[in-house]
Amino acid sequence: MSLGARLCICILATVCSTALSCKAREPKIPAITGVVKVDGQPLAQADVQFYLVQGEVAKVIFGGRTDDRGRYRALNPQAGSYRVVVRKYVHKDGTPLSPDEDPSQFEFQPQLQANVKLAVPAEYADPYKTPLKAEVSGEDQTLDFDLKSK
Repeated sequence: MSLGARLCICILATVCSTALSCKAREPKIPAITGVVKVDGQPLAQADVQFYLVQGEVAKVIFGGRTDDRGRYRALNPQAGSYRVVVRKYVHKDGTPLSPDEDPSQFEFQPQLQANVKLAVPAEYADPYKTPLKAEVSGEDQTLDFDLKSK
């Protein structure tokens, strides 16, 4: 093998090992993952929010959205005790919202609520009434929730 070929191999090996060691040093962002179900069936396209409730003040700290199989991922959770809110809005006739309809607009614009309804029991959508609670470690964690329709 020529000197030039050996030099190219050494340079390539150095670049690869440097890239791998840099990748290993990237900080890992913790996440809470899980599945949300209603009566044992996955709940697609729902918002999952972790609320810190202190007295009469409820504040969303972090959250995520479920995919078509009910799986969600909430990044960078903060350790603590939370109430978990699950919301999914659909049109009054039960059809799903279109991708350009932002579900959060219905929470903050009551005049728009006449056209939609919650697809989950109302208690799960209220941070003061939800029976869902979670102890969050601040590290990677799996938290599944099975809501009851009745």
